[in-house]
Amino acid sequence: MADRLNVAVEEVRMAYGQSTGMRPDQLKKVFSDALRWQLQRILEDQAGTTAPSDHHASINSLYAEAWGFLGRRGVGAQWTLDEHDRLIAAGWSPARAKQVADLVFEFQNNDPVSKAQIDNYVTAFGIMPTQDNVARMGKTICAARAAACREATALLPDTEDETAAWVDDALADDAPFAF
Repeated sequence: MADRLNVAVEEVRMAYGQSTGMRPDQLKKVFSDALRWQLQRILEDQAGTTAPSDHHASINSLYAEAWGFLGRRGVGAQWTLDEHDRLIAAGWSPARAKQVADLVFEFQNNDPVSKAQIDNYVTAFGIMPTQDNVARMGKTICAARAAACREATALLPDTEDETAAWVDDALADDAPFAF
């Protein structure tokens, strides 16, 4: 009933030229900001640990799949056996597929997209905070987080000796010594 009323209200607003929907450019800004913010967090976390690249890649793939599920289905979507079977068919082990399900459940118990983030996007990008817009932003933010996880994996060094790539920069650096 509430959905039908929301549709009716939106039709009336559109008839008067007062649409409350989001423009594609607004949704793109939400995606871009959420992706960049999440990627920065992941890269900082990865740089701050001594874990090997393959460990980061493994964790990133779990998170990418969990965020991707919420990005496709919505933040309130329930994980099903069909999703588990889809991962198994894609080559995931049953244990790793269960880890993805556990992450989805954990995200949903801890409010996967904060009200503060939604409110910031509403203000920054001039989006009307309708129920539909908030739901679309939630899905978009989750999709952006999944993309950030995949991008963070792509940026991982091929070798564990990342200092080798720093030699040329260090030799060209003429800043005063800190030590």
